[in-house]
Amino acid sequence: MRRILGVVGGIVAGSLIVFCVEWLGHTLFPPPPGFEATIHGGHSSIGDLPLGALAFVILGWSLGALGAGWAAAKISGDIRTAITVGFFMTLAGVMTMLHIPHPIWMWVLGIALPLPLAWLGAKGAGVPSAPAGAGA
Repeated sequence: MRRILGVVGGIVAGSLIVFCVEWLGHTLFPPPPGFEATIHGGHSSIGDLPLGALAFVILGWSLGALGAGWAAAKISGDIRTAITVGFFMTLAGVMTMLHIPHPIWMWVLGIALPLPLAWLGAKGAGVPSAPAGAGA
């Protein structure tokens, strides 16, 4: 039960972090007037946004994965829960990039960073790499 709560808590924590960081990015780097970041009917491209705005998206995804891994591990006491949450954070990023076209460098970072950062978050929470009872 703690692992299920860890996954849910991690996803909620990670999502809140992503929301807050992306909100800050949108505040510091507002999109141009008339910008529509959707593939359906929009003629704008995410690549048309300033680099700072795009960096805040990656920063949000990265800090979200780190925080999600930390929260999941703290709640569950199991590093596997953090890895599971990192997988879901990666999946959420891929789904976003499939729906809204992103530059290739964002694809690379959006896929490469969440799992190791979720693991790092779990390590920061003080959870051992191997679950209790796992033999070497």
